[in-house]
Amino acid sequence: MPKPIALCLEDLDAVEPSERYLRCVALVGRQPGLRLRADGSTSWQADQDVTCELWVSGDDRLILYRRSLEVEVGVSRAGRSLSPPCDKPVVLLDGDELAIGPRRWKLHV
Repeated sequence: MPKPIALCLEDLDAVEPSERYLRCVALVGRQPGLRLRADGSTSWQADQDVTCELWVSGDDRLILYRRSLEVEVGVSRAGRSLSPPCDKPVVLLDGDELAIGPRRWKLHV
């Protein structure tokens, strides 16, 4: 049975060192949990202005699920990048970088 995944989001554009890292958790399934808004900020269990969700799949993988095409979203890994399709899960790995609107995050699992 899958379990929530503890992770850290590193804000690559943070000005203050104290605001650079955000410790959080991705819940199992598409239940309301960790979400990214159109401005690239994070939210917890919110349903307004959500661009992407982060959650754990049934096979214990961290998933980025894009809900909206209104904001540009990118995932980068090892020099490659893609724009995730809407309403399709994308598997994320430790070290992946996310670009949500104007903000960039690095994922640490």
